[in-house]
Amino acid sequence: HLVWSRGGEDDSTLKFSEVTDIAVNAAHDVFILENRAATITQLTSSGEFKRRFGRRGRGPGEFVRPYTIGVAGDSVWVSDVLLKRISIFPSATGKPRTFQVPVVDSSNLKMGIV
Repeated sequence: HLVWSRGGEDDSTLKFSEVTDIAVNAAHDVFILENRAATITQLTSSGEFKRRFGRRGRGPGEFVRPYTIGVAGDSVWVSDVLLKRISIFPSATGKPRTFQVPVVDSSNLKMGIV
């Protein structure tokens, strides 16, 4: 089910079906995170396609369930809730890095107690 598209009917570059999150950098580029496709699409501030990166998998730069996206300096980071990690994509040419995220066992926590 198509949520948003830009361009002609035959242009699949800018079609999105399951947008999970969106981030904007200092240059006003827009980064669109898609859960189903497990990709990040970067658009210029005017909406022109710049690049697409990431893919489904378990290796560096790959996702199983991408959930949140953000920008820090010239890097883009994405959290993956099933892999329990953060992937960082430095600039357009850098290799992605991944960091495991400690998971808190919430089964022993009581609701309403801080």
